[in-house]
Amino acid sequence: MTLTLHQSICAFIHHCFHSSSYMETMPPFVRVILPSELENDCKYPRRESYVPGGALWAIVLSVPCLLSLLAWGACNDCNDALEVSVT
Repeated sequence: MTLTLHQSICAFIHHCFHSSSYMETMPPFVRVILPSELENDCKYPRRESYVPGGALWAIVLSVPCLLSLLAWGACNDCNDALEVSVT
């Protein structure tokens, strides 16, 4: 029986991700927190954000666009923007 390339790739992925016997035999991982890490977390604790996420995205997206439009308006001839070509 000959497998196609797609079937071979699927079989390889299935073998890699679904054979969990290797992970089940490993001892559990215990994370050790270093004193320097603990000092940094205590020295600089997490705080609530000053600006909510939605407002931050609005500012981040609108300010560059607004500044670009203002720069374009200041450097361009207003007559060119309002001129309608009549043929």
